[in-house]
Amino acid sequence: MKASPCSTKFAITKCLFSLIAVVLASSNLAHAQSQAIPQEAIDEAKRLGLTKDSPIPPNFYQMAPNTHYSATPPANFPVAVYKSNVTRTAFVNSTKGAPAANLTIVTKDPATNVNQFYLSALRGGSWTVQAPTPEALAKMGAPGSIYMLQGTRNKERVVVNIFAVPGSPPSTNISVNWSVGY
Repeated sequence: MKASPCSTKFAITKCLFSLIAVVLASSNLAHAQSQAIPQEAIDEAKRLGLTKDSPIPPNFYQMAPNTHYSATPPANFPVAVYKSNVTRTAFVNSTKGAPAANLTIVTKDPATNVNQFYLSALRGGSWTVQAPTPEALAKMGAPGSIYMLQGTRNKERVVVNIFAVPGSPPSTNISVNWSVGY
C-alpha cells in the first residue's frame, strides 16, 4: 500500500495547510489544480472525499498530530486579518515544535483591494515586505488576478497569496502562512 503524501511527521503540517487551502479557499478542485497547490495535496483531498461543499470529516484534524483547527484566527494572530465581505475562513496552527499557522479567507472583494490591504498592513506592522514585479505576476495570470507577498520581521516570516477566482459571483482566495524560525 502506498503511503499518503501526508504520512511523514515532517510533511504533515505542510500538507494539512495545503489541504485546508484546497478545501476552503478553492472554488473547486479543478481551480486548485490551476493554482500553486501541490498535486499530492489535491490527490489527498480527493482521497479523503473533500470538496468545497463537503463537510470536513470530524476526525480529519485528528489525523494530523500537533495541530489545532478553528474557524477563525485567535485575537493575538500576528498578521492583520482581512474582514471585508468575508464568506469563509479557516485557521490551523501547530501546537508543538516551531510555531506555524495558516489562515485561509474567501472574500467577495477584488484581489487588488486585498493586495492593497496586506501591503499596507504588513508595512504598518514593521514587516520588511517583498513582492514579485508586475511583469513576473503577469507571467502567472492576468493582471490583478494573482498577488504574492512575503514579509519578515525578526525571526517571523509571513507569506500571503491572493488569487482572484472568476465565476458568478467572483471571489478572492487569501492564504496567510505565518511561521517563526524560518
